[in-house]
Amino acid sequence: MDGKANSDDGARLIQQAACEIAFGQPILMNTLRAVVAEAIVAHALGNHWRHCSADYHAYDFERCDGVALELKQSAARQSWATGSDQPTKSTFDIAERTGRFVGRDWIVQRRRWADVYVFAHHPRTDDNADHRRPEQWNFYVLPARDLPTQASISLSRINKMTGSTTFAQLASVVDHVADITRVVPQ
Repeated sequence: MDGKANSDDGARLIQQAACEIAFGQPILMNTLRAVVAEAIVAHALGNHWRHCSADYHAYDFERCDGVALELKQSAARQSWATGSDQPTKSTFDIAERTGRFVGRDWIVQRRRWADVYVFAHHPRTDDNADHRRPEQWNFYVLPARDLPTQASISLSRINKMTGSTTFAQLASVVDHVADITRVVPQ
């Protein structure tokens, strides 16, 4: 057996071990919640949405017709909270960005780059709370144009603007909002 085969096997075993350490038990950690929320939304949306989130990318998903989607997530229970702590009040960053990267080039333009925003909220605070469970999440879908011109928004304000949807309904709600917000080139 050559060194590359051992290296490939070792890398695969390390990946499996890291996944088991990170995702092999109920998740309540802030550091992993965003990754899990993106995986859940990617699974719900299906193949006509491309997951394109990366370091400093302007948005998280792009539909085959160019509609861009930004995912924001929050949870009522935090890993550092004790059983007697009150659920955290959820707020989401919706600030305009000063620009975005296209490849290695920084394009300066202050705006929100996504057309659609999905606000994912995990409301469970009991001992069965687990961010890996899609049915435990509530999703709120809004066109970017309906968001107020401020840096953040509370869950209570979002809830006044739109109702929540479930994981099972998420793809159809997102596609509906994307269809009504799509900019048609002239």
